[in-house]
Amino acid sequence: MLFKKKKKISWKKKGEFFYVYINGKEISGEISNQWSGNDLLIYLEVMNKYYLLQGYASAPKEEEFEAVFLAEGEEILWQKSGDGYFLYENGEAVQDNSTPYWIDDIFMVAYRNQDYLLKDYAESEENILSAARLINDEMQVSWIKKGKYFYLIADTLLDLNHNAHRCNDDLIVYVDDLEANMLLQNYHNCQENTFYETIRLAEKDQLIYRKTGKSNFSIFYNELDISADAIGTFVNDDVLIYLPKINYTMLFQNFKGDSGEDYQRPQILGNEDTAFWSADSDGFYLIDKGMNISPEVSNNNSRIGNHLLLFHPQSSTTYLFEDYLNRKDNTLRPAFILSRTANFVWAASNNRYKLWYQGKRVGECEHQMIGNDLMVMPKSLKKMVQMKDFVNCQDNRLRAVESI
Repeated sequence: MLFKKKKKISWKKKGEFFYVYINGKEISGEISNQWSGNDLLIYLEVMNKYYLLQGYASAPKEEEFEAVFLAEGEEILWQKSGDGYFLYENGEAVQDNSTPYWIDDIFMVAYRNQDYLLKDYAESEENILSAARLINDEMQVSWIKKGKYFYLIADTLLDLNHNAHRCNDDLIVYVDDLEANMLLQNYHNCQENTFYETIRLAEKDQLIYRKTGKSNFSIFYNELDISADAIGTFVNDDVLIYLPKINYTMLFQNFKGDSGEDYQRPQILGNEDTAFWSADSDGFYLIDKGMNISPEVSNNNSRIGNHLLLFHPQSSTTYLFEDYLNRKDNTLRPAFILSRTANFVWAASNNRYKLWYQGKRVGECEHQMIGNDLMVMPKSLKKMVQMKDFVNCQDNRLRAVESI
């Protein structure tokens, strides 16, 4: 078996200069160097490595010494100096382009959109070179737990404990600077003084949820935990949710089969439509603002061709299931709301009219034309209805109207 021969790096002082050798052959070209106490830190571009010329300041001339390998060139080196520090990249001092900050007793440096840990800075001796530990780059956000608090590191220190919400053992944190909800996974069981990477869960204005029990869940929207305000109803294996704070209706698909291990994005059904229906051969669901009101309209509905007209007495709302007879496929659809105040619905064609009261067809009526309007009074109700512009409304379209 053949083994690759290890390269020997050596150095020698000559006059005011120094020379570096690889296996006895002089390296040509300029070599970046920086003082480190009595030593000299060099960066060899041809090898992309850092070496230390120990005792350089007092080393005799013309005598050859072996260089000490420190680190690969991709690493950032540092050393303490008084109350400050030196930072080296490719042999160049770059501390003036960095920003230091403390996390309690941990010393950090932000440099080129990256965050580095200067480990044990407070206890470190001066002029001792060490590799800075990269905590996260510009595409990452890290976090650390300190006592009762946590800190996020994203090119600077973010204290966002006020924006955090618990979900099982996790924390969900909304970060304004990133316009995103971040996950601090297993936060309540994690070790202190250890850096962890966050998980980006959702962008600004995106909803996320997680199942936390057989019928329980947590919902997050930007910096809000809006779980307590949610109104939900099971629809087969799904759950339909209405969120009053943001007027959203959404669907947790296959909620019964959800293990609850992962965070999910709900299916947004609408932020304008609040009423939805589905039907099969056994019956229908009518859900408005998260409430299943199907039983409350079971005696107040009428078929109109393929459609179904329904009236909800408790809220005086009239709904229409369009093409109801052909849509018994268990699919949720928006229910058309004809009115949230009127008890009557009418339609006209060929100068004839039909009238419904609270979802039921009205029988014999008295009527009288006044201009283009038709005044109608059902004999059984003794309520007057004005069908405005009756003459020009012969399109058989359903119109809601209140009694006068």
